[in-house]
Amino acid sequence: MSAPVLERLGTASAGLDGDTVDGLRLRRAWPRGTGHLLLEYVTADGRSVAAQWFGFPDGTPDRDRLEHVAAATTRSATGHGTVVVDDARGVLLHHGGVDRRLRGLAGLAGRDGAELVVHRPERRAVVRLTALGETRYVKVVRPAAIASLVVAAAGAGCAAGVTVPALLQVDADRGWTTWSALPGASLHDLARAHASPGAGEPGARGYVEAAGLAGQALRALHAVPARDLPIHGARDEADVVTQWVSRAAPYLASRLAVPEAVSDQVRAAVTERGGPHVVIHRDFHDKNILVAGGGRVGMLDVDTLCLGEAALDLANILVHLHLRGLQGLVPPATAAQAATALLDGYRPAAPVVARLDAYADATRLRLACVYGFRPAAAGCSQALLATIGAPTPGRC
Repeated sequence: MSAPVLERLGTASAGLDGDTVDGLRLRRAWPRGTGHLLLEYVTADGRSVAAQWFGFPDGTPDRDRLEHVAAATTRSATGHGTVVVDDARGVLLHHGGVDRRLRGLAGLAGRDGAELVVHRPERRAVVRLTALGETRYVKVVRPAAIASLVVAAAGAGCAAGVTVPALLQVDADRGWTTWSALPGASLHDLARAHASPGAGEPGARGYVEAAGLAGQALRALHAVPARDLPIHGARDEADVVTQWVSRAAPYLASRLAVPEAVSDQVRAAVTERGGPHVVIHRDFHDKNILVAGGGRVGMLDVDTLCLGEAALDLANILVHLHLRGLQGLVPPATAAQAATALLDGYRPAAPVVARLDAYADATRLRLACVYGFRPAAAGCSQALLATIGAPTPGRC
């Protein structure tokens, strides 16, 4: 595939809300295989616009596939949202939640008091609904995926001292689940606040203390009695990383070259010997952790719960904290203090510690690929790749 595909997709043009908006800026992309990308653009005033790209291995647009999907998406629209085709680039823009696979998303996003928070075309979306002073979140997936989502979320609230969103309503036919909102600020937002603290903001000390509370909350989750949940073992995690490397290679060759020996080394370390399985979050990072008054901790996206190794969750959050230092969100020294505080809060047993470095390297390699698809943060990819083999953050 032609290396400059992402560069050519860096901007797009679209008619939105009756006005032509030129130069939509690419915020991030997700590879769905050779010749297919999910995209998120952003307008000058900060509005997010979901999109898809269809192309051939040489990077030229696949206009036949583009027109087919555009026509089907247009037929699914019911007076809400806008389908826009940027034919020159092979991009289909889904403005306002219009989507042929996610039933009723555009209508939901078009309600009074609604805000489309997340939209990955034909995969999933999140809509924030605010009415009469109450906020709820509706997650929209393809109907076939809703059963596993509901099963995974059941029982997450059993972790002592941890609050999770309550599942309020399920619409299986449309793939909708409605969840309560949680109080507090995310650990990621606390990092932003610490950089320029104002009245009532936490500062560096508050951020580090919040990281310690997150470690305690994760330990409580891992202590929840095992239940009938999907299993995500060491080999499954290695497969996820391998898939990311494979899918990223055609698009990121010019900015991120992952040596085959490094990929093989990471996979071998993760699968060499597995530890005991506990209830894990599987997507435990600083944007999914909320800290409220009184030291209360909440967890978001609990529908990803499964059975796996505790080290997977612990390594994932520790590498994310290190990443915030690489991004300049917090000083590297503060990121290191937060990682140490989180480990102190969690107090990992020896078998978990023994598996941390392997899972940390798997997380680094996966995130190197993920952030390679984010133009504003692509520089972090090489930095993450360079740390493979180093001790897990918080242990050095």
